[in-house]
Amino acid sequence: MGQPGEKNIPPVIEPTGISNKQKAIGSGAIMAGLLVLFLFDPVQSAFFPECMFLKTTGLLCPGCGATRLMHALMHGQFADAFSYNPFFMLTLLLISIIIADKIVRKGILMDKMLRPIPLIAYLSLSTLFGILRNIPHQVFDILRP
Repeated sequence: MGQPGEKNIPPVIEPTGISNKQKAIGSGAIMAGLLVLFLFDPVQSAFFPECMFLKTTGLLCPGCGATRLMHALMHGQFADAFSYNPFFMLTLLLISIIIADKIVRKGILMDKMLRPIPLIAYLSLSTLFGILRNIPHQVFDILRP
């Protein structure tokens, strides 16, 4: 406690960031997951989790088909991957562009994408995709896995 009238300013705590050990563990876990996904086809392997939203409601969520999409992409089957989940395929493209921007231009695009309006727009499009892929009409068949 200071003298009367003196302001108590709390110390500034600087974020320490992620340690190299944490980065190595995280990278290893991601690589192991991708290896399992590469080696085992989600369509034929029972140990991949079912979509809880689909199981509960009987409706496809915006992410349904993403596991099969990743497996198909890793095997170079781009048309199949797109057919499993077109929105997620476009999301992966957007993520790739943002990562490239982070490397080349120090994240200028990422700073703009993480603002409220782009995030709300993305979430709105994701919700719209989830709704449209569940409408039982021939026009929307392309949106279903």
